[in-house]
Amino acid sequence: MTNPRQALLNLIKDGEFHSGEQLSSQLHVSRTAIWKSIGQLRQLGVDIESKHGLGYRLRHPLQLFDADSVHENLNEQAARHCRDIEILFETESTNQYLSELIGHSPCSGKVVLAEYQSQGRGRRGNQWLSPLGSGICFSLAWRADNSYASLGLLSLFVGVAVARTLTHLGVNDVGLKWPNDILVNQQKLGGILVEMQGEANGPVDMIIGVGINYDIPVALVQKVDQPVTDISRNMTTTINRNEIAAALISQLLELLATTDEQQHAALLEEWRHLDCYKDRMANLQLPGSEVSGRIMGIDNDGCLLISVNGQVQRYMCGELSVRLQT
Repeated sequence: MTNPRQALLNLIKDGEFHSGEQLSSQLHVSRTAIWKSIGQLRQLGVDIESKHGLGYRLRHPLQLFDADSVHENLNEQAARHCRDIEILFETESTNQYLSELIGHSPCSGKVVLAEYQSQGRGRRGNQWLSPLGSGICFSLAWRADNSYASLGLLSLFVGVAVARTLTHLGVNDVGLKWPNDILVNQQKLGGILVEMQGEANGPVDMIIGVGINYDIPVALVQKVDQPVTDISRNMTTTINRNEIAAALISQLLELLATTDEQQHAALLEEWRHLDCYKDRMANLQLPGSEVSGRIMGIDNDGCLLISVNGQVQRYMCGELSVRLQT
């Protein structure tokens, strides 16, 4: 059954004015119910204008996800490996949603996209903020027979796949920040969250979450405590969200279906080429401590290398913050 707010949004997504009377008649609900749904959509970050005598409209038309459109835009290889595509209007987290599904039955190749995540997560439990319809947020389930040792590099490889896709679509100056940030011109465009379930020697169920800013309101950008950007600010032509989602999913499914040990070296070199912060001074926040030094890149296991007091140290995890001055 369609969510009432989703049904309303589908009627006003064109950016034209729609009267409360029209909307209540089309949806077979009272005008009070329309008013309440408008308020709820505004709470989800949807910019809705109301004008006496005219009704309601979106200040900026929205491109909503459509499963058929995404599937039609997958490339041939990805289409073979895609189990199905599900669109959620609202969910706590696409990663969590898939995690619960995996607990009941295998769903390798399943993709879940969400218009809005109330508890979207980044690394270390950080919240991922994205108003409804303003991002490209999805998770992909995949089962692999590999061990955790090789899968430890997966977050980096996914970053390469995302950067390739965005560059191909026309986004310039795409870069990566260890271990999972997607940047454009040193500003955060998106992030990756890879979670795994299974035995150390496989098989392993992986959930790959990707969140990319598509068209973030200026008001939200000003609230974030780090430089952020979105796709709309970095492209000269507009590309539909469904096409971008399909391109990202295609590249990820190709990566998962074909990656083997022989390709790891090439992917690592590509990641190093995209590394925005090599040779920069940085702080690395660790559980209970912090280290400072110069970033020296990554090793062949995907660990961060930092020169601390002249000694190169190796780190498997941590939250990296780069200093303004080098």
